[in-house]
Amino acid sequence: MHITRTNLRRVAALAAIAAAASTSVSHAQTQITNLGIMPNGHAALALDLSPNGVVGYNTHPNGVPVAFRWTVNTGLLIIGTLPAGVSSIARSINANGGVVVGDSETSAGRRAFRWTPNGMLNLGTLPGGQDSFGNDVSADGDVVVGTSRSTLDGDRAFRWTAATGMQDLGFLPGEYYDSIADAISDDGSVIVGTSVSSANAMAFRWTAQGGMQPLGLIPDGTSSIGEAANSDGSVVAGYGRVAGNQRAWRWTSETGMTNLGTIPGWNHSVARALSGDGTIVGGLVRNFNPSRAFVWTQSLGMVDLNNYLPTLGVDLSGWTLWAVYGISPDGRSLAGHGFYQGLERAWLVTNFTVPTLCPCDWNTSGAVDSQDFFDFLALYFEGNADFNASGSTDSQDFFDFIACFFVGC
Repeated sequence: MHITRTNLRRVAALAAIAAAASTSVSHAQTQITNLGIMPNGHAALALDLSPNGVVGYNTHPNGVPVAFRWTVNTGLLIIGTLPAGVSSIARSINANGGVVVGDSETSAGRRAFRWTPNGMLNLGTLPGGQDSFGNDVSADGDVVVGTSRSTLDGDRAFRWTAATGMQDLGFLPGEYYDSIADAISDDGSVIVGTSVSSANAMAFRWTAQGGMQPLGLIPDGTSSIGEAANSDGSVVAGYGRVAGNQRAWRWTSETGMTNLGTIPGWNHSVARALSGDGTIVGGLVRNFNPSRAFVWTQSLGMVDLNNYLPTLGVDLSGWTLWAVYGISPDGRSLAGHGFYQGLERAWLVTNFTVPTLCPCDWNTSGAVDSQDFFDFLALYFEGNADFNASGSTDSQDFFDFIACFFVGC
């Protein structure tokens, strides 16, 4: 590894700063935010989040949902419906918060939409379709995935761009005849969903090069449903059925489909969301109703958020968290819904942490302190500190580590 004199001087200067620093970098306090009620007075259910907003829909006593977008600056705002629409659901938001996708009920049927501050665009259906549903959007907001439904052809997963319109992704070969697209990678190149036959459902992962590929089943499983993808599409999460019970799973090409189990006392678990690196899974456990929100990591296993958040200092008085539906790319924010003082409410957890998960806690001591700096530095000069997972150790690893070190986790 080649290190320039300039970089060596920077290393020496920053080492001196680290040595003089306090023994621990303070962590921002984990907290929960009640997203409140819609301008129409109804409760909100959160379905997705980005670093710049949360989206979902309101509950309505007459069963008529309306899509919302929430930001710190604006609060809950109704984004409306398609022209002449009577209801809408926002299901996903892009990275900068400027694009929302979902679907709206119109006189012609349900239609997938793509919303920006300039208005709501009807994405139509595949040929012969009666309804369509927008389920996820790429990080830049240019690619939308979802499902087009026809009474003749059944469900078809689609990929939409402004240039191509709505493209039919087909379904898995063999006995399968339906497909649903539920998640997409940041760059829009990987799509995750489910293909259905008369006998079972099978999770799939689609790319332009490989087409639609089955992800298989968890051991002893009879079905699998793909719900979420991480940033690059290399990790997938969902749920399957084993001996009559639902079980959350996590898939990679190396491990295949891993059964994440459930929380003692709960029969079913369903995975709904993934962090950007795929290390955090979120969802719900349930017997009947109500459910409980969970997160899973390799170090924690599956834990009930209602029990775990208080260990981080979060006051959950009045709250029962039902489900996690969204995890931010950096894994530091969670969104979902539950009960607050007996009323249904959307919630947002920020500055979420998991022991040893923080990347600049280099020695996994549970705190970011000067020893992490010196342990990192020792491996850095050996050429074994690929902090940013680029495939090699170079000066960028050092500067990325320092950025994390001084911000904390």
